[in-house]
Amino acid sequence: MRQVSSINRLANSHSLMNDFLSEFFNDEFKPMTTAVRKPAANIYQTETGFGIDILLPGYAKEEISVDIDGRHLTVKSLEADTEKQTVENGKYIRRDFRKSAFEVKYILPRIADLEKLEAKFENGILLVSIPKAEQALPKKINVEIA
Repeated sequence: MRQVSSINRLANSHSLMNDFLSEFFNDEFKPMTTAVRKPAANIYQTETGFGIDILLPGYAKEEISVDIDGRHLTVKSLEADTEKQTVENGKYIRRDFRKSAFEVKYILPRIADLEKLEAKFENGILLVSIPKAEQALPKKINVEIA
């Protein structure tokens, strides 16, 4: 029984090391967050590009900044929570949500066409579209039969 426990511990430590190494060396789309609060995000790839959808309920598009510097994409709020800590003629008994300052950075893939990156804000979700560079797209070759 003791031997099985040792084998399980060894397998778990091997798995943790593999996870760490794969995350360390695969830096594409790795968030480099410096925020207390990190907004939820979905990252996906299509045949022609990549997308990042960031959930930002309660924010207006004027409160969000999207910047690109080299392969680093930075999304941040421009201000911290400006809402009053009290309500008119009273005070909060419980407060489960509030807008807070955040900044999150992503390292974009080398095959991304950063000149054509687009972002739009719809219904509390920031939609970032990142097309692949022309040379990274699949190509079709017509073959003529003689």
